[in-house]
Amino acid sequence: MSIESRHISDLERSGLSISFAEEHGIRSASGEEIEKILKWEVTEKGHLSNGYIIPYPAEKGFLSDFVQVRLDTPHKFKKGDKDKEAKYLCPVGSKNRLYIPFQVRKTLQDVEIPLIITEGSKKTLKANQEGYNCIGLVGVWGFSRNKMLIDDFELIKLKGRWVYIVYDGDKFKNTLVKLAEAHLAGELEKKGAYVSIVDLPQDSKLDDFLKSEGKVKFDELIKNAANFDKFELSRSKVNNIRARKDLKQHEINQLTSELILEDLLANGRLVSDKDDIYYLKEKSHQLIKLDSSKYKHLTEKQYGINASEQEYKYLLESIKTQAVEAASKIKVYKFTHYDNKSGLLYVSKFDGQMHVLDGEKVSLVANGTDGVLFEDKESFEVYEYLGKSVGEGFYEKYIVDGINFSSSEDVKLSPNEQRALWFIYGLTIFFEELQPTKPLILFLGNKGSGKSTAFRLLLKLLFGSSQDVFSIIRGKEDAFLSTVSDEYMAVFDNVDTGVKWLNDHLAAIATGVSITMRKLYTTNEKIDFKPRVFIGLTARTPKFRRDDIADRLLILNLEPLKNFLAENRLIGELLEKRNEIYTDLLNNLNRIVKHLNTDKSTLTENFRMADFAELSWKIGNIVGVGDNVIAALKKMQSEQNTFYIKGDLVIESIEAWLDGMNNDGRWITVKELYDEIISKATYMQTMCKSPNSLAQYIKNIIKSMEMEIKTEIRRRGAGRALEYKFNRVDRDISSEKEK
Repeated sequence: MSIESRHISDLERSGLSISFAEEHGIRSASGEEIEKILKWEVTEKGHLSNGYIIPYPAEKGFLSDFVQVRLDTPHKFKKGDKDKEAKYLCPVGSKNRLYIPFQVRKTLQDVEIPLIITEGSKKTLKANQEGYNCIGLVGVWGFSRNKMLIDDFELIKLKGRWVYIVYDGDKFKNTLVKLAEAHLAGELEKKGAYVSIVDLPQDSKLDDFLKSEGKVKFDELIKNAANFDKFELSRSKVNNIRARKDLKQHEINQLTSELILEDLLANGRLVSDKDDIYYLKEKSHQLIKLDSSKYKHLTEKQYGINASEQEYKYLLESIKTQAVEAASKIKVYKFTHYDNKSGLLYVSKFDGQMHVLDGEKVSLVANGTDGVLFEDKESFEVYEYLGKSVGEGFYEKYIVDGINFSSSEDVKLSPNEQRALWFIYGLTIFFEELQPTKPLILFLGNKGSGKSTAFRLLLKLLFGSSQDVFSIIRGKEDAFLSTVSDEYMAVFDNVDTGVKWLNDHLAAIATGVSITMRKLYTTNEKIDFKPRVFIGLTARTPKFRRDDIADRLLILNLEPLKNFLAENRLIGELLEKRNEIYTDLLNNLNRIVKHLNTDKSTLTENFRMADFAELSWKIGNIVGVGDNVIAALKKMQSEQNTFYIKGDLVIESIEAWLDGMNNDGRWITVKELYDEIISKATYMQTMCKSPNSLAQYIKNIIKSMEMEIKTEIRRRGAGRALEYKFNRVDRDISSEKEK
């Protein structure tokens, strides 16, 4: 039978020429013939209307066991309690087949020719008629058999081929269609195809679009088609659940959480470190802390769930519950880890990989190797290790040489000694395990001395362009604690105002004591943590001069820069050479690792910063300046004393008293001293309310004063009254300075 006029009209509405339709075997048929071809059970399903038959092309002729029929009157039927109708039908019990027009069959093995996949044979023919290499599905799920590609796809060479999926525009209103599209794209990618999604305008179909808008507009859609997002499938699954009208909100929450948790565990595993829960991605080896910004980004990007939504909160609790039973217990590190037993140094590369330094070579391995897991901040930027002979001297050139260390006679250390300590400090921060107590490094200097820039350069080298210094805000104690608990190195800029809580926290960080803080986003819940953070500070007139803090300070004095260079230029040059500088840094660290593995000596000198002193001494020995490091650290203790004395009102009062006539070297009772000082400085009464309290205070600060003021004590007379003699320590330190 030929094509009847009513069917010609339908085909022409799709823009098909009748000759092209006839070439592909399309013909009209009676209802009786259609029922026979489809093996239709009339007694159960009722009669079918007339229509036209669309045969499926084969290598020769047409398939004998498969056709598609387009009915004039849709077949109506029940599915559950819902009324349905079907305009297109295929043989009863048949499997899904691809509609592959004759000319397309010739190109199936040529991966250089892109392929379009659409839904429906009529749309497929229209695309072919316009010169596109297009195949068709019997419906949006027509590609699938048990969620896998049907056998006909074996006829097509997919690996390395661009494939464009063009579903109807109604997919934006139907989550099931979007889900089918994502499934198809995912299966094609598994076969090695490069997949793009072409979005037709809403309510538009391919044949209609080609007829009304033409090839030029369609070519623009193809050109602008987005590459398939690998997370689109998981998002579509979630959206399909959320769109269901038959579910209550708690059921949506439950089903969504079950789906996501199943997907997460299929592609990774849960680990925990004390109270913290993490998700370790299997392929990328990246570790993501639960409820962190990185985790929130993952749930939104991968599943389309925002942290403000109910499903997110339900999912969070579900993962916590799962973690109790399934999470592996493991120690999680930040940035770097030195293993004392194996003598290996691990340094994160921030991309799911890490460098392992054994003293001989620098190896690149997956995060988690040897049980060492790093949690990287989302802002950290990847760097490359370029090899042993690359970048020699770059670390010193870009991080150390540009700093104008002070040569003032008031500063105990020479510029070269300060430069050496800054160079060595940058290496010691990779060995946190060897420093249970840590120095607080302070850049002290006036405006224009480059204090902040020096720290910024180090931070941006280590962690990338977005890393920067922080500010301390008087009323934001929680923000400070959050920073020091989250960062490996935190630098606080311009710490010149008195902050009541700062001294206690700085002392705790330096000595490795646990700190109690309010858990983020809670009101009363408290957590204890032991910060591993290395702290940097910049100041002009610091107020954190307490003795237990001064003892932990590594004080480096800076002078205003003589040849000022714009900070942006310095940072730009550093970032341009970041890989070379990092390479030099890792090579220096590898020399240290080798030395530490063989050098079991211990430092016999006593220093307040004992851990840092011993490590610095050992690093100094590697480069032949170990003795110079010891000398510099001894001077640093004097610098610490001076720093502390400048902030102590009692010591300042004694210094002012010593400037009086004949007081230097004069024996004086504590009562006489108290009365004479109070007469000049009444504010002293707020600190020492009696001669006895002054005596106790002096007893506590004698050691701190010894570099500046020599103190002798005796008891004299019948009452054995306490007497003091103070002498200024006059030293010419200029000869000790390296010019």
